[in-house]
Order: sequence, then C-alpha cells, then structure tokens
Amino acid sequence: MVGLSGGVDSAVAALILKEEGYSPIGVTVLLHRETPNNPRNCCDTRSSSVVTQTLGIPYLVIDERDRFRKEIIENFIESHKRGLTLNPCVYCNRDLKFARLIQLAKELGISFVATGHYARVVRHNGDLFIARGKDRDKDQSYFLTFISKNHLKRILFPLGDKTKSEVRELARTFGINISKRPESQELCFLDGKNVTDFLRENIEEKPGDIVDDKGVVIAKHSGIALFTVGQRRGLSISRGKRMYVLR
Repeated sequence: MVGLSGGVDSAVAALILKEEGYSPIGVTVLLHRETPNNPRNCCDTRSSSVVTQTLGIPYLVIDERDRFRKEIIENFIESHKRGLTLNPCVYCNRDLKFARLIQLAKELGISFVATGHYARVVRHNGDLFIARGKDRDKDQSYFLTFISKNHLKRILFPLGDKTKSEVRELARTFGINISKRPESQELCFLDGKNVTDFLRENIEEKPGDIVDDKGVVIAKHSGIALFTVGQRRGLSISRGKRMYVLR
C-alpha cells in the first residue's frame, strides 16, 4: 500500500515498488480540502488518480478531513493560544497518515505500507530506527520522529537511497507528468497564507507587555500566539543588540 499525495515523490515510490515486483495499491488519506495544482496540497486526489492510471494500479481514497481538523488543526491553534509552537506534520504522520494506512493495510491483508518520504528504516543492535535519507537536502526523518516502533517493521521508504534529481529523472523516464510539479514547503492547511495571518484569523489577540530578562517592560505585544521561543525577527524592538524570545 503506497500513500499518494499527488506529488512526484509518492508517485515514484509507487513506481519503484512496482518495478521491484510488488503489487502496489495507491491510497490517498484525504486530510484537507483539495485545491488542484496547489503544490502545498498534500492530498491531491486528481493527480494521484492520474498516477495510478499511468502505473496501472488500484486506487483508494480515505476521507479523514474531520479528524484532521479536530486533532491536528485545532490542536495547532490551541497550542499557539498557550504560547506553544508545535510541528503539526509530526503529529499528523503519527496519528493520522501512518496509523490510518497501517490500520487499513491490516484490514486488507497487505504486508507493507510505503510513502515517498526521504528517509530510511534501519536495524541497529536488533532494533528498528528511522534514519536520514541519502539526499540530506530533502531529508524528512525529523517529520517521522513520533511513528511507533511497532509500525516500522511494516513501513517501506523507496526513496531513502535516492536523491531528488534521481526521482525527477525516474518520473520523466516513465512518463509521470507531474515530475516538474513545484516543491511544497508550507503547512498544507494554510491555503497559501502565512502562519501569522492564519493565527490572526483563528485566535483573538490579547495584548500584553514584553519584558527583558530583568523584568523591565520594554515594549508591548499584540498577543503571545504570534511568537515562539527562540524567535528574534519580527519583534518590533530596537535595542541595539539581538534579542530573542525566551518564554
């Protein structure tokens, strides 16, 4: 079972498995509303359907949009209200994408779940771990950090030993016409907005004081939801030296 996003990486992952003698089934876990031709859309069923037709493999779509909204987007918003900054992709991979794919694979009697992530599963001292992929510029092992170790024995990463340029060349060679699709580096549910604008739309801002590490009030802020620990840009403070958000 191959998780398909509509992008070139997951498409080539399915291609590689088919070339290696597997009988892949493409599955898209639908998490957010679809916006065709948007590179930030991580569940483009239209492109994924074209890919499966090109490869001649079955295709399924699982609708998890309600869960994604409640468990990932709403948790992201609530965390920011408390001044916390979470990476929603880490939790989505663990709680939705991989958990749902592996559950479905078990139900259908399918041995393995594969995705187009640039990462590897390696064995060390008898235990399985997530490891970085060959292409360090595209490495996605961080986003897979929370996946249960119990699931690793069922997971394949066909792109783990490939570079992005190699993947694009494979797509071109085998006629997968999304090989030039632009890269996505943004959260899928932002729909083209930046994080600050998204938060302002979903959180009532509560102004307060900005204090230095000695407790002296040096400025005002419009709401802690818009800041994160470690941030130094966009603080609207000029003190003649770099300043960072500590807490």
